[in-house]
Amino acid sequence: MIKTIPIQIPGPTIVDCPASTSGSGDVRALTERITRGDETAFNTFYHEYSPRIFRLLLVVTAGDEHLSRELHQCVMIRAARKLKVFDTEGELWAWLAQVARNQSRDLLRKRLREARALETLPPPDQQTNSQKSEHIQALLNSMPEAERQLLENFYFNDLSQKEIARSSGRSVKAVQCALARLRARLRKMIGTLNT
Repeated sequence: MIKTIPIQIPGPTIVDCPASTSGSGDVRALTERITRGDETAFNTFYHEYSPRIFRLLLVVTAGDEHLSRELHQCVMIRAARKLKVFDTEGELWAWLAQVARNQSRDLLRKRLREARALETLPPPDQQTNSQKSEHIQALLNSMPEAERQLLENFYFNDLSQKEIARSSGRSVKAVQCALARLRARLRKMIGTLNT
């Protein structure tokens, strides 16, 4: 009998997730199917490994649930794009854990870049519109290339979300979600300019 552990996965649902359900052959077959683009296999992978990844991220982020959810999404996207065939569950989990740690470090670096960009600002009451524009540009420049390019394509190059999705290989919904997250982050960062 497989031992189950009750856990909270991203979202409001609590499920009983098997502590480990894949044998070595199962992991190899599952990862092979995922690399061939089998959506059902990815759903199985997601259901089995998503809760474990989320728990790991809660530890990595010292219990910050919001940050863990954001990182969880990044890890699962990376897994969907970069997963390779693994022979054992241990190899797969080691790779997933490394991806989670790398995503966490990358996000920390990004936030540090943003904080440094904000530190260079003069007090808000001493800023002209030109200076504010320069600082907004500095904030944009502190973003990773892919995020900056997405904002520039949508707001400055007047590309539709559909055109951006087609050229980037993403779904329209993924582009909409990414734009919403970036707008919220920029609003928060710009809000510090006005306080």
